[in-house]
Amino acid sequence: MPFLTIASIVVIISYAIYSRVNTDISQKHPTQEPEVLSETDQITPTPTSTPQPTTRPTTTAVPSKAKIDVQVNSQLNGVAPTPEKLVYPGTNKIRTDGSAEIYETDADGDTVYNWYKSEFDKRSYNIRNNVRTKANDKFKAVLQGVSESSSLKVTIDQENAGAKTIITVE
Repeated sequence: MPFLTIASIVVIISYAIYSRVNTDISQKHPTQEPEVLSETDQITPTPTSTPQPTTRPTTTAVPSKAKIDVQVNSQLNGVAPTPEKLVYPGTNKIRTDGSAEIYETDADGDTVYNWYKSEFDKRSYNIRNNVRTKANDKFKAVLQGVSESSSLKVTIDQENAGAKTIITVE
């Protein structure tokens, strides 16, 4: 037999075996669909020591009344909140709610967040919780840090680009 005929037969048989093996593997291990979270689901971060597999993010339409719910305990590692209240310049105090003081400002949420982050760094707070998220026009951020004997928590909320930013300092 000529060399080209033998080479063609080997290629065809190899392809048939390869496609059969791939079909068997895909039937034994079907592809899992990524889980899509609704706007009311909460994600709770958990520390892990092994890397977790990642899935590609999917884009879904979110209703205009998106809800961002981020809650962080104000006591961190048994360290009590500081009596010092770090207040963004030019804010108006709305009310006091227990140990938290609530303020509002016309500045956008990103600007307020960046100011608090730099102030935490200047005051040598070790940032332990740093959550910053946006859904549609809603902005929410939580910064929490500890120093030697105190902790400070700041929550920043802005409903949309035209709304006032609400700052809660604990």
